[in-house]
Amino acid sequence: MSVTNSTNKTLQDGNGSTVAFDFTFKIFKDSDLKVYKITKETGEMGDPLVLNTDYTVTINKVGEGGTVTFTTAPTTAQQVGIYRIIDITQPANIPTDTEYVEKTLENALDRACMISQQLQEAVSRCIAIPEFADMTKEEGESIYKDVDVDLPPPVAENVLAWNEDATGLVNYDVKQDIQDFEDEVNGAIDDFKSDVNTAISDARTEFAQQITTFETEVGTEIANFENTINQTISEVSEAAEKINELEEAVQTAIDKADEATQQATTAQTAATNATTQANKAEAIATEMEENYAAITDFVTSFPPAENLTTWATLNDGQIHNIPFDDVKADTNTFIRFEDTNDRHSLRFKANTFIKLITSTNTLHFCLWNDVVINVEDYLDEGTTLTNGKDYSIFLVPDEDTGIAIKISLNKTAPVGYNAYDTRRIGGFHTECVNVGTISTNHPMNGWLAGDIIPSSVWTLWHKPAIASPSGMYYHKKLDGWRPIYVQSGTLENTVFEYGATVTRSRSGWDHEVDLGLVGLEFPTSTQFTIASLGVIPLRAVRGQAESSCTIAGGWYNQDNVRMVTEEGEESTCGGLWEILRDFAAVGGSNWSTSGANTITSPRQWGSINRLLGGGDWSHSGYCGPSSRGGHHPAATASAYVSARGWSRPLRARM
Repeated sequence: MSVTNSTNKTLQDGNGSTVAFDFTFKIFKDSDLKVYKITKETGEMGDPLVLNTDYTVTINKVGEGGTVTFTTAPTTAQQVGIYRIIDITQPANIPTDTEYVEKTLENALDRACMISQQLQEAVSRCIAIPEFADMTKEEGESIYKDVDVDLPPPVAENVLAWNEDATGLVNYDVKQDIQDFEDEVNGAIDDFKSDVNTAISDARTEFAQQITTFETEVGTEIANFENTINQTISEVSEAAEKINELEEAVQTAIDKADEATQQATTAQTAATNATTQANKAEAIATEMEENYAAITDFVTSFPPAENLTTWATLNDGQIHNIPFDDVKADTNTFIRFEDTNDRHSLRFKANTFIKLITSTNTLHFCLWNDVVINVEDYLDEGTTLTNGKDYSIFLVPDEDTGIAIKISLNKTAPVGYNAYDTRRIGGFHTECVNVGTISTNHPMNGWLAGDIIPSSVWTLWHKPAIASPSGMYYHKKLDGWRPIYVQSGTLENTVFEYGATVTRSRSGWDHEVDLGLVGLEFPTSTQFTIASLGVIPLRAVRGQAESSCTIAGGWYNQDNVRMVTEEGEESTCGGLWEILRDFAAVGGSNWSTSGANTITSPRQWGSINRLLGGGDWSHSGYCGPSSRGGHHPAATASAYVSARGWSRPLRARM
């Protein structure tokens, strides 16, 4: 058989399930092949696979080619490389003076052709000088005819380069040239420094001489000016004394004349004024007597002034001292995340007033301007934030400032204080595990463990309507609060905490009670989709096993990318199905027992399926924000199903 195929290798994509890959070129035996699993993203080949261990070879009995069958199917991230390489020998023995088998000669010729193909394929991957150039020294003579392509002996840390005539390769000591250049530069710098220092020294000397000359000239001018001024002052003083003497004489004469005139008119005006003043006094006394009662009533209607109160007339018609509201602010979100380099800062908004009533006093926290703080400066314990934790913001009495801020892992009072003398006004949650890069423009790219999750910041006016804000975040597009983590605990002890054991193998009716007892409800299908945006779709949790989904938070998908949404929600889509509010009724009849809780003792008539969202660990290639399952009976408890819920926001008055 002739060799009709000019190739000796093939490269094919794996898909995670196919194990058999065909090749179309001729081989004599299964060891004539080298087989690789090549990483598609990097092109890394690794060592050749082992024949009859990692793969087997079937040679076509009719025609060229055959099939390579793998023990383990190549993944979607891998390519299969099949490469023919045969020993460069001629094993055929053609007898003389006797008959011989034509197949033997044909195989020998085929082998020679295949070796030529093999060598040509290798030569094609080598570096070579072009056969001809566009310009020639003489007609038909290449400019490369005098080029020597032999490599020089290797020299450590040198590079290969063409010599000045471009006729051969030489070793080139780059490091030494760099060192020589640095020495020249340093020498030039030293010379420049010396010239600059000399110029500065000369300038300083010349400037000092100029200052000395200027000081001498200025001193002379000042002395001359002082002499002139002193002479002028002396002359002015003498003139002033003479003027004063003249004024005194004139004033004496005027005073004597005025005195005589005044004495003559005093008696007349005194009598007239006495009559007028008597009449005015009588009128004022009458008016004051008439208004005294009204003035007295008006003044006594105001209570004594008190700190941080305002006077107001209430519906009883009386004026009262009215204290400031318990909380006054321009916005519900009067505490917000501040995007700084370390992501550990909060902004307290201006015009925020909060009352703190202690066991001994009433204090007021007042902000007239925005204030930005680094929360680590206000911790009651330690100096750095802990990852995956809820922090509470407290107002506490302070001897120096009257009232101060403390931030604590405790929810009742900071360390060193009690609940009677403090007030919890807000809080936030920290990222549990470094996020890394999820996708282009993902809002959480680069977030580190311990950084504040922006949408988790809550206040007295900005939090879930009923549920605790612990482990929750606000989704602006949904105008609602979602747990950051999947459910842990049951009934009144239901929580959403990093590192806690995930609640599974519980019926839909039981999950419904669990969420309801802590102020949550199942999300709709639309709410689940929008809340899950940002998580990479069609990828399951790393390991693709139940064991990967037992602890809440910090999950990676099968491509080693963190499973985090745009708002920082953890472990969404591809780990566990999550129960949605929607139903998928399928009919049926008769009553059946469902669920484990005894609070409601669930009973179910017929067959009812709950709509599920996201996909579980076994659904690689299918899970995502808009993935849905309608196959799960509401009465069934499954290890691959859990719940998360959502809450309406508190609508505080403004």
